[in-house]
Amino acid sequence: MPSGTADVGYAVGRIGTTNDLQTSKRNIIPTDAECRTSKEGVFAGGDVVTGSATVISAMGAGKIAARAIDQYLRRLR
Repeated sequence: MPSGTADVGYAVGRIGTTNDLQTSKRNIIPTDAECRTSKEGVFAGGDVVTGSATVISAMGAGKIAARAIDQYLRRLR
């Protein structure tokens, strides 16, 4: 995978830092199958999407999100 940098609007680093993202009553961020949130260009994965889960689940979500983010950024070029 090529390396480089990209400008981003913001990144969600932890639960509670959701800014203007849609969240559930349990403060979970809903996403589609490719980890896209309700806000264009914003992706989420791991416990902030599933609630407390296993490390394996979080790693799987991270891989899905990474692929989706890569595809999204390539389309912006």
